[in-house]
Amino acid sequence: MTSPPSPTSLENAAKNGGIGGIGGTPLEELVRERKKFELNLGTAMEVLKNDYPRMLVEEPDFSIYHPNLILEDVTGEKMSGLEGYRSMFTVIRTLVRVTQNVDQSYVRSRLVYDWARREVRVNWNCVCVPRGVSSHQRNLFIHLDGVSRYVFNDDGLITRHIFEKIQINGHPLSPPYGFLSAPQHLLNGFPGGVAGRGAEAGMQIEGGMQIEGGGEGVVVMMEMSSSSPQISSSSSR
Repeated sequence: MTSPPSPTSLENAAKNGGIGGIGGTPLEELVRERKKFELNLGTAMEVLKNDYPRMLVEEPDFSIYHPNLILEDVTGEKMSGLEGYRSMFTVIRTLVRVTQNVDQSYVRSRLVYDWARREVRVNWNCVCVPRGVSSHQRNLFIHLDGVSRYVFNDDGLITRHIFEKIQINGHPLSPPYGFLSAPQHLLNGFPGGVAGRGAEAGMQIEGGMQIEGGGEGVVVMMEMSSSSPQISSSSSR
């Protein structure tokens, strides 16, 4: 009768990739892949949970995304590649910093994992307070609501970020969402936002490509390309 493997032999087998030698049996390989996926999934959910509240002021953690990440809405692909995705958040943070009161603006979110579709669904709500608007003028706040779906590959990395059900101040936006390929259009579309009440704070957007803040002495110029936006800023002070 063959004796059972000793704890030492099991430990050595684990170091070599499994009881069946390097790589192990198909079942052991499946178990390892499952554990890797669940570990990366847990990390991604924790990162998303921490990133959303700080998204208006801090760069997200991009380690949870695949380099060939695709950003899309329900009508199809809008942007591909992690660098373009990173640049989109840079543009949004710049616009928010220049046109909004970041101390009073915030993002709330709720995460749910869909085991059947193997994706994380995030319901988010962003409240932006334009510069020059006090905390008591809630009717002038900008409310942006939507759903983000994050799709994972077998390694537990996010390969697709899908936007859907976006509303501004309670008014649904019909896809395609133009700001996904040209993020500066996000603030242009705010009802009573930069072009309206935000103008009282000395901000202007001309053609969606330029922001000028006379009162703040800030000028932000943007040149949008299909891959990554280029941003330059200067102060007139």
